[in-house]
Amino acid sequence: MAPAQRGMTSPEEKGGITALELQRAEVLMPGGIPLTLEAERYLEITPETWLLSVACGTGEIECYLALKYGCKVLGVDVRKDHVARAQEKARARGLGHLVQLAIGDGNALQVGASTFDLVYCSGAFSDYLGNGLAEFYRVLKPGGRAVVIDIIFRSDHVPSHVEEYWSVGATRVTTLAGRCRDFAGHGFGTVFAQGYHQPSWWEAYYEDREPTPGWQAERARYRIHKDYVGVGLFVMEKHRGGKNMPATNLRKLTPVPLKGVTIADQFWAPRQEVNRTATLPAEYEQCKKTGRIDAWKLDWKPGQPNPPHIFWDSDAAKWIEAVGYSLATHPDQELEELADAVIDLIADAQQEDGYLNIHFTVVEPQNRLRNLRDMHELYCAGHLIEAAVSYYEGTGKRKLLDVMCRYADYIDSVLGPEEGKKRGYPGHEEIELALVKLYRATGEQRYLKLAKFFVDERGRRPHFFDLEARERGEDPAAHRGGGYDYNQSHLPVREQTTAEGHAVRAMYLYSGMADVAAETDDETLLAACERLWQNVTERRMYITGGIGSS
Repeated sequence: MAPAQRGMTSPEEKGGITALELQRAEVLMPGGIPLTLEAERYLEITPETWLLSVACGTGEIECYLALKYGCKVLGVDVRKDHVARAQEKARARGLGHLVQLAIGDGNALQVGASTFDLVYCSGAFSDYLGNGLAEFYRVLKPGGRAVVIDIIFRSDHVPSHVEEYWSVGATRVTTLAGRCRDFAGHGFGTVFAQGYHQPSWWEAYYEDREPTPGWQAERARYRIHKDYVGVGLFVMEKHRGGKNMPATNLRKLTPVPLKGVTIADQFWAPRQEVNRTATLPAEYEQCKKTGRIDAWKLDWKPGQPNPPHIFWDSDAAKWIEAVGYSLATHPDQELEELADAVIDLIADAQQEDGYLNIHFTVVEPQNRLRNLRDMHELYCAGHLIEAAVSYYEGTGKRKLLDVMCRYADYIDSVLGPEEGKKRGYPGHEEIELALVKLYRATGEQRYLKLAKFFVDERGRRPHFFDLEARERGEDPAAHRGGGYDYNQSHLPVREQTTAEGHAVRAMYLYSGMADVAAETDDETLLAACERLWQNVTERRMYITGGIGSS
């Protein structure tokens, strides 16, 4: 396909374009001024900037940038009619001295190496994955940036008929992360990458047309595809040191071991002592008095009062986690014996297949993992995992760690992308960051892979929470919270730009995203974390540093 044929043509301008090319070009129109405006936040365009626009079409963006910044622009396109119209447009707007247009192919640019400060390509990049991407790199100056706006798949799991439709000839549509890998393989580092489920003018065109059978069929096809196809905006930088520079710019922090720090000042040290001698024993007594400890004996029977609640497991787990932190630097035999006794109860409560949850063992055993949206099973599992890691690091004892490895193995056997598993993820996030901690403690890659699955799958369509609700015979729209944003599943995480919904859930999710990004060198996930961090700290935070409505 000629690169410029992805331009915004109307049904009356079909000349020279095959039917398939027309459909693929017009079903979703990526780019344009809105995403260019977004990209500008990551660029320093001045009158001295020398910009190359590949597949410039009729020159609208090129004229816009030249007019706004006074920069020089060279636009190239393989279509003579587009170049002619772009030249006419530049002259009519008095920009002929800034905007030059030429017939040219992005796969064989007729310009010297290290010439341009900025390369821009909107709506045609999928055609330049071979020599064209190398050409982009060649013509950029060291430290120069490339802006790419193009079609992407919004999910790693795309039906074959959709994937085939968007991958014809040399064109290959891929995911946001896949496209970043394409760039990295040619020496670029990621500055910004985000996916958008952006409505197009063609969507409105389908909705407004007379409902003839042919157009109804095409509109139905569009509606199927729009669940899987979106727009990616990428800002990439050519490494100043050349292609041998590492492709990733991730800033990694290594967690400090619990025993690696001792606090001995006059402010925090006394508070640690109060925590060890008063707070932790009081918390244990409260858990004991309310039934949260003895519930692990699994002796509750239907008809009895005070059935174990769905998140009682997490209360005991948080206490054990805190004890582990304390014992790491302040040994306390009495406190350790209390924790060991609770851990013995937890170990005895584990089922033969590894499953571990009080409520769904004695109250609703028939509903195990049937309502991930509401019922906190994975949330409780996450806190138990954190407790196990903390206690192992604080005392060296593996009993709870081994128990939770068995439980994590069970969860991994039920949930995931593989055939025969549920593509589910937690309604209340927490297990994502816990699984990364478990991976760091054990070195077991499956736990990191499962954490990444939970992060990646969140918000994808078809929506898992709808599917499981229908399996329970429920109306998906009737659940508490009112919408997907309550549990941050309104969009795939890499497309989220603002912090929404339940604040505690959101912070667990964002922490897990950052951990997964660091362990997997996922720059697109890191970019999403940075956007969300900026939104939280600048738009969602009280002067006290607190977040959330309370």
